[in-house]
Amino acid sequence: LDGLIEVRTWRAENLVQIGAVQSGLRGAEGAFADTVDFGRWFTAGWPLFVIGEGLGYHGDFSDAQASLREADRRFRAARNESGRAWVELLSAAFDRPHQLNRTELELDQAERYLHRAQARGWTWLHVEARLALERAEVARACDAYSAAQQSLSRLRALLDRISPDQPILRLHMALVAAELRRSQGDAAAAVDLEAVCEGYRRLGLVGPAARAATASWLVDPSQSPPERLVRLCRRHFPLEAKRLSTAGSDYYPIYFV
Repeated sequence: LDGLIEVRTWRAENLVQIGAVQSGLRGAEGAFADTVDFGRWFTAGWPLFVIGEGLGYHGDFSDAQASLREADRRFRAARNESGRAWVELLSAAFDRPHQLNRTELELDQAERYLHRAQARGWTWLHVEARLALERAEVARACDAYSAAQQSLSRLRALLDRISPDQPILRLHMALVAAELRRSQGDAAAAVDLEAVCEGYRRLGLVGPAARAATASWLVDPSQSPPERLVRLCRRHFPLEAKRLSTAGSDYYPIYFV
């Protein structure tokens, strides 16, 4: 039974990753319902985490954080520090646009979980890589371009240790790098953003592709945004739809899947 719940949970997360957020949420909610129906209290952490992911990527940050807090409660009871580290990383991402101080505290806590794991001889390279990615994005939010580049260099080294083939994380890294260039007024960033967008599309990641396409348009928003992109975002990606309707030069956050 626990294996079935696990399969349903990660299938739901895959749906969230490719941009089918509502389908992913239904799958994660079904997996969580199974934990309730069959009394699998300690198995409920990951379905709740994926529900939090889906809600956050759809712009419902209040309910997302509530789901993540409940996931953390389950992980704490199960002494699952890996789960707790991922909760801190995702909470930090959702807090980043409006509570940078809180974001820093959450990333610091995730790093403490990571150091405890390393002290036990465990290797959490994916947690370490996500932490470097989030640090880079926080630095971008603060216009700390040198710090952002240092975090990206750290991430690049980690990805080479994990595997030469980590396409999603490498595209996320390229998106942050291109957004750093756009933030500094580099018109050539549009070329890099289009390449990132195409990379996401090839992997079937519709949501991240829409985020990259929106950023590409923001390089020169003097023209109307592509109508096809507007329709897609109005239907599925409200955060991008809002940016397409208002443009603006303020910080435009990236939520990594």
